[in-house]
Amino acid sequence: MTLLHPYFLLLLPLYLLIVWFLNRHFRRVEFSNLNLLKKAVKSSFDYSKILKFLIAFFMVLALATPVKKHMHQANKVKGYDISILLDTSDSMQEDNRFGVAKKIIANFLKQRKNDNIALSLFANYAYVASPLTYDKKSIEDMLKFIKLGVAGSRQTALNEALFLGADIFKKSDSKNRVMILLTDGINTVKSVSLQSAISKIKSFNIKVYTIALGKKGDYNKEVLEDIANQSGGKFYQALKPEELELIYSEINKLESGKVESKSYASYSHYFQYPLTIALILLLFLAIFYKQSYSKPLLIATAIFMLIALYRPQSDKQLLTSQNDTSFAVAVDLSYAMDAKDVYPNRLAFAKSKIEQLLKELTGQSVALYAYANKGFLISPASKDYERLSYLVKNLEPVGIKRDKADILKLLKAINASNKELKSVIIFSSTNSDYKEALAFAKRHNIKLYIYAIATPKGSIVKVDNRVLKNSLGDMEVFALKSLKTLANSSGGAYKIYSSSSDLGDFISAIDSKTSSPNPHKQKTELYYIPLLIAFVLYLLSLVRKKL
Repeated sequence: MTLLHPYFLLLLPLYLLIVWFLNRHFRRVEFSNLNLLKKAVKSSFDYSKILKFLIAFFMVLALATPVKKHMHQANKVKGYDISILLDTSDSMQEDNRFGVAKKIIANFLKQRKNDNIALSLFANYAYVASPLTYDKKSIEDMLKFIKLGVAGSRQTALNEALFLGADIFKKSDSKNRVMILLTDGINTVKSVSLQSAISKIKSFNIKVYTIALGKKGDYNKEVLEDIANQSGGKFYQALKPEELELIYSEINKLESGKVESKSYASYSHYFQYPLTIALILLLFLAIFYKQSYSKPLLIATAIFMLIALYRPQSDKQLLTSQNDTSFAVAVDLSYAMDAKDVYPNRLAFAKSKIEQLLKELTGQSVALYAYANKGFLISPASKDYERLSYLVKNLEPVGIKRDKADILKLLKAINASNKELKSVIIFSSTNSDYKEALAFAKRHNIKLYIYAIATPKGSIVKVDNRVLKNSLGDMEVFALKSLKTLANSSGGAYKIYSSSSDLGDFISAIDSKTSSPNPHKQKTELYYIPLLIAFVLYLLSLVRKKL
């Protein structure tokens, strides 16, 4: 047993101080017969003083709130950090290997509720599609739109994928680190040696499960087996895509979360008992010592004590702002974004702005896209800003056609992947099809917030140390092409770049269209308020009578 609010015990010395003060200043009275007074004092003792003190004591004890502490044990699952590596080379289209693998991985994600999971893709090169995140729904959504050829098609950068997949763990603080590699081929890219990849895996203490898919001879069993054995993992073979489900199911069982015990406390309140005693004693005082208190104030004291015993609680409806905003952020990857009229170049500036934007968000869901000749989904809507920032920072225009920036293709890609996204912040400087893009935006009620990154004077662009030329053979200057009409006509807004933090207006405009009130009930114990009032009234009833 303990006291929840022990500081209320300080009221007891206050009571004693008031009693001492009253006795000291009001103890002298005029009496005509001194002998009779002495006889009266000897014959009776004033028990009301003890009764009054006990009433104050039990009221103060009730305010201090006696409670009994209960300790509980709760089970907590300790999650894993898991990096999934998926082969996206052309050979994965045989027997629909890629389609089946995506479905099985998506099902595996659903079972790993407490884990931090990353996804990397590899073919001609390897890249991180998603760094470690607890937002597995966004990875599931991403898998639906990943197609073969997204990282090239004809080669298999297996060693590079292992090295990159291991590098994901450099900021991991988990003791349980797992990598799952699925491939149907042999490493054909010499960017990273196998030994370098294995050394990286060992340095981060990662357990690797390697899965070979296809016929024997399609892959190097010895290499995959060696990778698994050296890391403490396991090697699996699947002749048919359907066998993958059993393999992922076994891995799920092998790497199940460890249960940890965590304690927490709850309290049982017992303030009612001392308060009831105080109320009974107050009744005795009212009956047997009628001349020692102020009757109206004592009645008021009893009323507020009864209110406290009723144990009032606040139960009011609060309306808080619930930010359920979802919008897309898209960055232009065309050659125009390599221009250096904005330091260090337009694309680098755009990426830094997006990272700055992510730091200022307060609960909005953001989908990430890139575009040039086509639109590309980088990440479905997510609130994992650290993950999105990682994707932006590592976004490079590799393996895509970049000769134009087609906002229409971007809008079609957004609408195809998520029809709920009705606001898009675009970082660009030009557009190849103004009228059709606007017509599409209006037809689908999409508002465009365009952040133009370019100067009116513009700049030339070099690719492989050669200056890009226009159709006439002259050096092409990529100057600012105003997209203001496109933005404003769609119901959005337009800004020209600056070095200051200037994206708040875009976010405010988007939030104002989608924010909604969130009703929330809040309960708070309020018994101490009427009880404190009762204590003050009780003191006043004694002081009033003395005066």
